[in-house]
Amino acid sequence: MSRPFRSVVPAAFFALLTFVAPSVALAQVQSESLQPASDSLFSSVSFLPSDTAGSASAPDTAPPPPPAIQSSHSEGVGVGVKVGWLFSGLSGDNINVNNRQGLIGGLWFGGNRSRPLGVMGELLYARKNGGTALNGQNINLYYLEIPILMRLNIGAPTANGGRFYVLAGPSFDVLLKGKQEDLDVKNNYSSVDVGVKFGAGFEIVRLLIEAQTNIGLTNILNTSNASTSTTAHSRTFAIMGGFRFN
Repeated sequence: MSRPFRSVVPAAFFALLTFVAPSVALAQVQSESLQPASDSLFSSVSFLPSDTAGSASAPDTAPPPPPAIQSSHSEGVGVGVKVGWLFSGLSGDNINVNNRQGLIGGLWFGGNRSRPLGVMGELLYARKNGGTALNGQNINLYYLEIPILMRLNIGAPTANGGRFYVLAGPSFDVLLKGKQEDLDVKNNYSSVDVGVKFGAGFEIVRLLIEAQTNIGLTNILNTSNASTSTTAHSRTFAIMGGFRFN
């Protein structure tokens, strides 16, 4: 190799090195500066749901639990029916005293089952014993009983919602008719019999079973049509089953 050629090659190599090295360094710096931008781009464009995106598109609130189902028949006052057997008799002087079976039934309302104390009214149709005539025929008296009773719920409800209760209060019994076989004997008896009624029962869901006793306080005989001052007081005992409408 000639001397001029050997002097030109190093100079050319040095010039090439001074030109390429800055370019490579600049390319490396630009690559490092672009890498975070690329990562940021891919992180911002995501195909997977994130907490931020979820909170913006749909509130992260769970639906409230459904309200507890409460039967209306488990709270407050009620309206219903009751029916059962009635055992009635008379206590007094100069009159036959015996117990006979009859029927009783009608409407009841009130009670306030959800609280310890409430008021309950009844409208009951009852067939009671009116004694025995001199010829041995039975006398039946038909009343509309209108008791106004305080109801006291005893203790807490049972596991299945049942409640024990007691009843007490006055009863006003309106005489509708009096029959001795086919003979009308209503005028021989007082039009209203005032008494006091006691009872106890158990109510569960819509059903109830109850026992009541009614003690008459007034003379049921119409003394204005009697030749003597005979007196008689009624007494009854009833076992009834009932149903609550609401």
